[in-house]
Amino acid sequence: MIVSTVHKIEVTAETEFIELANQWLIALAQLPGWVSGSLGRSVDEVDTWLIQQEWQDAGSCRRGLSASLLRPIAFAIAQSNISEISTFEQLLIVTQSETKRFLSDRAVDADTFSLSTNTKKDNEV
Repeated sequence: MIVSTVHKIEVTAETEFIELANQWLIALAQLPGWVSGSLGRSVDEVDTWLIQQEWQDAGSCRRGLSASLLRPIAFAIAQSNISEISTFEQLLIVTQSETKRFLSDRAVDADTFSLSTNTKKDNEV
C-alpha cells in the first residue's frame, strides 16, 4: 500500500516541518507492516511537500495510521495537509531488471458500500 499526503508549508516554517515529518516517519517505522517512508518537496512550488509511506498491506496501513500513540504527531502533520489522504494498492512494480504484478486485495463488494453514502440506521439490515 502506498499512502501520500500533500502539504503547504511556508518557507519560514520548513525546518520545523522537516523535523515533524521526520518524527512522524520514524514513529511509523516502528509499527508492524511498515515498509518505508519519504519526504519530498516540489521542484516547481517550494512550499509544496509530499509525505509518502509504504505499507505491506491495507490492514497494517490502517492500524498504523490510527495508532493512538501517534495521534499528537498525526494531528500536527494534518494541520498543513492540503489533500485528502490518498491510499493506493500496488498492482505493478517495474525495476530495471524485473516487473512484478500483484492481484488486488480489494474486497469483492468494495464498490458497493461507503461510509459517506450509507443511509441506513445502525439497527437496519
